[in-house]
Amino acid sequence: MASMNRVISMAFCLFCCQFMFGCGNNFKRFYTPNQSVLKSQPPVMSAPSHETDMEVVYVDSIQTAAREWARNQYVPLGSSTFEASLQPESSLIRFGTSLGATHATYDRTYLRTNRGVVPLTTTNPTTSYTTGTIQTSSGTATYSETTYGTETTTRMMPYAIDRYRHEVIYWVPLTVMPATGVWPRDLTSEEATRFNRNTGAFVDVVVRGTPAFEANILSGDVIIRIDETPITSAQDYIDHVLACRGREVSLVFIRDGSEETVLIQISEETTVE
Repeated sequence: MASMNRVISMAFCLFCCQFMFGCGNNFKRFYTPNQSVLKSQPPVMSAPSHETDMEVVYVDSIQTAAREWARNQYVPLGSSTFEASLQPESSLIRFGTSLGATHATYDRTYLRTNRGVVPLTTTNPTTSYTTGTIQTSSGTATYSETTYGTETTTRMMPYAIDRYRHEVIYWVPLTVMPATGVWPRDLTSEEATRFNRNTGAFVDVVVRGTPAFEANILSGDVIIRIDETPITSAQDYIDHVLACRGREVSLVFIRDGSEETVLIQISEETTVE
């Protein structure tokens, strides 16, 4: 019976591991690269180094952490987002290190507990012995018989597995400073209403030590012109910045309902925001 219980325990553990972790590395399976970093020329990151394991930094909000890391001169290589049970940190470190990332910000949020039962069927060999006597006209004879078979047992095993939302961003330090230091995005519908306009590039992040940082551009400003050229979207801003490499330009933006203008110098070597 003890050996049977060990078999059942091992089988159930195997089921739980398969249910919880699935096949392969989920951080790798659900990875999305940052295409703008991969295509940037010159590269904004150094060649990947696999000599030191990546450091994992647990955070409460992946979006808030992303802005802070970007502000502090880090660039995202890519991200992994998926729903699953608890995942081994070693899998995250192994994959992030293979990318060449130095750090990963990791937001793991509990969602729910899945409960249920699973049938577990085991077989156990059986042996039976039969002996007896036979009375015949010539006397008494004895006999014995051995029978081999199997006994099947099915048990319902309960399980409870916690599910989490996993969000990871992989980071490396910048090696080339952005042209202006602004990470722009398009206006949301709420922001369009607040600023009373549909066009412009919303300043999401300002990177430390860049022209925009030194000119006191702030997160939350809306850039509407470069020199005399209207800026209608985040991509429009990026395109115009790249076209103005090596020049000093005037940046016109809205802050607290008023238009303000600053002069910034765009590096000639830089081809990123």
